[in-house]
Amino acid sequence: WRIARDATRQDAAVQARGGASAVATEAANRQGPPGTRTHTATDQPQVANGEMRAAATSRPPRQQEPASSELNRFRNLQPVGRDSEPFRSLEAMLNIAQRGRASVVIERRQWAGIRNYGEVVGFRNRADADRWDVFVPGLKEDLPIGVPLPLKGVLGVVLVKGGNHKLAVELAPPYSPFSRERISADVRAFIRVYSREHPNTSTSRIKYLELTGDEELALAPPTDVDVEASLRAGKRAGGRRD
Repeated sequence: WRIARDATRQDAAVQARGGASAVATEAANRQGPPGTRTHTATDQPQVANGEMRAAATSRPPRQQEPASSELNRFRNLQPVGRDSEPFRSLEAMLNIAQRGRASVVIERRQWAGIRNYGEVVGFRNRADADRWDVFVPGLKEDLPIGVPLPLKGVLGVVLVKGGNHKLAVELAPPYSPFSRERISADVRAFIRVYSREHPNTSTSRIKYLELTGDEELALAPPTDVDVEASLRAGKRAGGRRD
């Protein structure tokens, strides 16, 4: 009995050693020849991460916005309109207008006797914080309203005490003055109507300085009959004061 038991134990040990050898052989076969490496499931994320890093490094660098874009963005933030237009003195305004570097826009005014009255676009008078006022004497026709018209030069200045001066201007063709006599007549009419619409500004406080010569035009003040007739015409037309 003992002999049979020992033989059975030896057979079991041999079978166990054989199974272990088979497992080792199968593992060696999976690894392949020496010097090679078999990828496992844990290696896959590393490969994916490497591909992501390679893709990230292959992207083109982000281009910086040019300086001009920054300047345009800054300009867009700036206020627009009359309040942002610069102030110019009378001397500077004459220099700008005489060189033809400005344009005027004719306005509709309910002043009986006033024609072709408007303002310079882009430049303000510090006396009233508004655009420089102009009128175009010497024309037979009425100018279009609200249309920018290029300046050609300045014929003269209506000097108003307080600094709210008015520029008598000449426009580029085809809006040329008809005659010198027509210019003088329109200037006289303007001074008369302006004084009527501004009671605190009498004709004695208004002078006209002609810029085509050194002398000042000798403008005769309106008579009482002319003033009364102008007042009646203004009331009938419903003229406003400003």
